Amino acid sequence: MKLLKQLISIESVSGNESAIQEFIKAYLVTLGFSPTSYKGNVMVKISGQDTHKALIFNAHVDTVAVGEISSWEYNPFKGIVEDDKVYGLGASDEKATIAVMLHLAEILVKQPPAVDVWLHFVVKEEVDGSGTKDCLEWFTEHERRHYQEVAGVLGEPTGLASIEVAHRGNVFLTLTSFGDSGHASDPAKIKTHAAFEMFAFIKKVEVLGKKWEKTYSDSILGKPTIGLLTSISAGDKLSPNKFPDSCTATIDIRTTPALHEKVLAEISALDKKVKVSFSYPPLFYGNTNSDERIVEVAKRVTGCPLDMSTWSNDLCFFTEHSIPTIVYGPGNKERIHNVNEYCEVANLQKCLKQYQGIIKAFGVTGL
Repeated sequence: MKLLKQLISIESVSGNESAIQEFIKAYLVTLGFSPTSYKGNVMVKISGQDTHKALIFNAHVDTVAVGEISSWEYNPFKGIVEDDKVYGLGASDEKATIAVMLHLAEILVKQPPAVDVWLHFVVKEEVDGSGTKDCLEWFTEHERRHYQEVAGVLGEPTGLASIEVAHRGNVFLTLTSFGDSGHASDPAKIKTHAAFEMFAFIKKVEVLGKKWEKTYSDSILGKPTIGLLTSISAGDKLSPNKFPDSCTATIDIRTTPALHEKVLAEISALDKKVKVSFSYPPLFYGNTNSDERIVEVAKRVTGCPLDMSTWSNDLCFFTEHSIPTIVYGPGNKERIHNVNEYCEVANLQKCLKQYQGIIKAFGVTGL
């Protein structure tokens, strides 16, 4: 719990993760490890008894922005403990997992694990997942060939209540509509209003989304969804007497495999006057078959049911690299990206023991 409080006190919003990574590296060095730094990420290998198998534990170090601090009941950077909960920005997403992984390193340096264990502390998960992407590309190039079997554990918050094995794809789109600019005192001259054009386009997107639900529903991942107008901007508040000549908005689309590659074309076709572009590189779906050994091991150790995530995470990169991976972590999923985020204290020790159990069981041949 002390370690989690220290981690919470280090601000690490996406793009500003250097301080917390320096803390993690220093912590690992004090344990006797020589961590590898790569594109802002920190990786460390803990050699096991069976060097032909490897488990990768992954946790992201970045958080979303704190928002309005006055809305928090507890200081988001203090790690306040109240009613057996640790409060703070990133407490559940995902600094609780980081704390568990560092404590796991403390144990495994004294008691060699059954298989090789890799700890990946990654950046930019909240933005584009490039931290995990970079780490897995490095691992594939430098280490993958040494192993007969590799699996992963993503420490995203599941409350230790379920094992997630799938999520939909994720496409962020930026929409730009255009209109006439002019003095606000003479609205009759404005034939095309950029903001009104955007609202009309969004209505078309909404109708398309209903069609997608029927056309592109998936037996495992469910229906695709469109989060309309996650942001919108037009004009300048410093010039309230001027009509805007453009309006920009973003939408958040969660895709199924059949839809994923068609999103940009189908949205763009709704109105050629509106510019449609990717806000970030699209993230494909993540999926681990339920009969994979890591899934069977995790079910046996934790006793938890399988589930899928309603949002995307870095599982997709493991899927792309054909590394079967589960999502299982101590954080409280319902409180992430929200004020007064917290993690239950009891979940920290419970998760640590279960991670140890997964490592041990993964090393048993035939399980």
